[in-house]
Amino acid sequence: MNDRKYGLGLLGLARDDLAALNAMIGSPEFTPAIRGFHAQQAVEKALKAWLACVGVCFPKTHDLRVLFDRLVEAGVTVPEPFRQLERLGAYAVMFRYDAFEGPPENVDFAATSREVEAIIKHIEKVTQRVP
Repeated sequence: MNDRKYGLGLLGLARDDLAALNAMIGSPEFTPAIRGFHAQQAVEKALKAWLACVGVCFPKTHDLRVLFDRLVEAGVTVPEPFRQLERLGAYAVMFRYDAFEGPPENVDFAATSREVEAIIKHIEKVTQRVP
């Protein structure tokens, strides 16, 4: 599988996590931690898709800052508002099991969903131009 095909596959998985997040919004059955996890996963997979599509190797990490930095180091222009999504790192896998200090709970996940949708759409657009 070439880098572009792999990247587009990851982008599809990012959309799946976004769909899961959207299905959970407004439902009291889902905790902020699980909503945040799917938001974080969507961004992580989208960033890894972007890296793959531009031919940049990425580490096995859940750290969104590391992935954003990797894009910048590769010369990719990352719109500054997208960097705010680094805050979702608090919902990465390692924090889901921390019973004492969990991630923030007073998050507007509808607004977060729109931000995640925006970065995914941006990545879809810019990766269409990648050969």
